[in-house]
Amino acid sequence: MKKIFLITGATAGIGKITAIHLAKTGATVVIHGRNAAKTIQTQQEIIHLTGNTAIDTLTGDLSLMTDVKKIAHTFRNRYNHLDVLINNAGILAATRRETTAEGYENTFAVNVLAPYLLTALLFDQLQHSHKARVINVSSAMHSLARPDFNDLQATRSFHAIRAYSNSKLFLILLTEEMAGRMADSGIKNVVVNSLHPGAVATTFGKDNSTFSNRLTNLLKPLFFLSPEKGAATTIFLATSREGEQYSGQYFVKSKLAKVAPRHNTAKNREKIWTACETITGTTFL
Repeated sequence: MKKIFLITGATAGIGKITAIHLAKTGATVVIHGRNAAKTIQTQQEIIHLTGNTAIDTLTGDLSLMTDVKKIAHTFRNRYNHLDVLINNAGILAATRRETTAEGYENTFAVNVLAPYLLTALLFDQLQHSHKARVINVSSAMHSLARPDFNDLQATRSFHAIRAYSNSKLFLILLTEEMAGRMADSGIKNVVVNSLHPGAVATTFGKDNSTFSNRLTNLLKPLFFLSPEKGAATTIFLATSREGEQYSGQYFVKSKLAKVAPRHNTAKNREKIWTACETITGTTFL
């Protein structure tokens, strides 16, 4: 059976490089993008580069849970199983706090709620795979997180870098909690891991004007890689044998790494999971 991969945020940067690599394996690759025209253009580029015509598209705004639900619904109507879900899409907000049309803080919605909800809604398709993988693209910037677990969406005090760092910590906590819940439920054919990819200088923060340009210059020596190197750990977890042997782990440079311990507790993992359940109105595991 041909493998099916779904990658969010696959029209540029790490996501696009990942999609191209996976397409070269002959698999069915479903790419998600926010803009329909750009997503179709990326689809055609991948087909041209790889010769693989089994490239499908899904479009939607991941800041809107209604769109996440539509994306999942469309996927379920087209495919009866999913081998690898790569929650790659993520944003770094501008300097001020902004909310979505549904009332959620934008960074939290895209970086935390969307991957939780999409994974929940596609979990049946993942279980229909012989051996499925969920890959959550986090960041080493989770070590800078200073979250208030009583104010997850930063209504009282907002700082863009802190909001981003907090969201990447929350994604790691969701990863670990999901792995634990699957183990408790006896689910053995799905694994979930998170990673720090290394940001790509040409696309990171591209839509955030002067603020992100300054941030790019500040972080370039520490984090920025070529797109190919930035995608390497995602590709490793998506395709390698080792990628299906671990669950609930965090990877850097295709190797196991430690999560910053300050907020990584069972209590906090349960808090963020419960918050996602409550906000999205969706439970699984």
